Amino acid sequence: MPTSVGRVEGTLAWWALIALLGAAAGYALHAMRDEGRHMHAQEQQALSAAQDLMARLHEHQRATGRYAGLEELAQAGRLAAAPGTRDGRASLGVPGYTLHVLVPTGTNAAGEVLLEQAPAASDPLLVARHVAVVARPLRPGEDGYRAWYLDEVGRVFLQEGVSDLDALRETPFPRVRLPALDSKAGSGSAWHALESIPEQR
Repeated sequence: MPTSVGRVEGTLAWWALIALLGAAAGYALHAMRDEGRHMHAQEQQALSAAQDLMARLHEHQRATGRYAGLEELAQAGRLAAAPGTRDGRASLGVPGYTLHVLVPTGTNAAGEVLLEQAPAASDPLLVARHVAVVARPLRPGEDGYRAWYLDEVGRVFLQEGVSDLDALRETPFPRVRLPALDSKAGSGSAWHALESIPEQR
C-alpha cells in the first residue's frame, strides 16, 4: 500500500510540475504578444507622425517655395513642439522613435539626388522640389523593428532587416533619394516600398 501512495504522490507532483510549466509558458506567450502589439502600435504611430510632418513640410513649401528642416519649421510656427537634438542634429521625438528631415544637397555623377540630415547646406534648386522624412526606432528590436522613409511625392519605404538586430543598431539614413521600389540608396541597408511588403497579420 505505501508503494501505491508513493506512486500517486509522485504522479501528482509530476502533473503539478507540468501544470506549473504550462502556466509559465502561457504567461510568457501572453507577455510576448502584448510586447509585439505595443511595438507594432509604436511603429504605426511613428509612421503617422512622419506623415503629419510631411504634411507640414508641404505647407511650408507652398508658403515659401522651398522645403525646410525641423528648426526652420519650428521658427515658422508649423510644429506643435520645438525639436530636440539627437546626434547633434534636430529631431522630433515620438514614443520609441525619432523623426528626421533629409534635404537635398546636390546630385552625384549618376544624377541621383544626394540627401543629408537637416540642417545641411541644401541645394537651392533641389530643396524646392525634394525632401524626405525618416523615422527610426530609438532602440531597434525593443521600440520597433521598422524604420520608415517618406518622400515628397507620397511614397513610403520600409527598411529591410527586421530580423537582423545587429544591422538595425545603426539604422543609417539613405544617402540618396530612393528612386525605385527596392533600393540600397548608398546606405548599405535595403529599403522597400510599402506596397511591396506583404501585410502582416
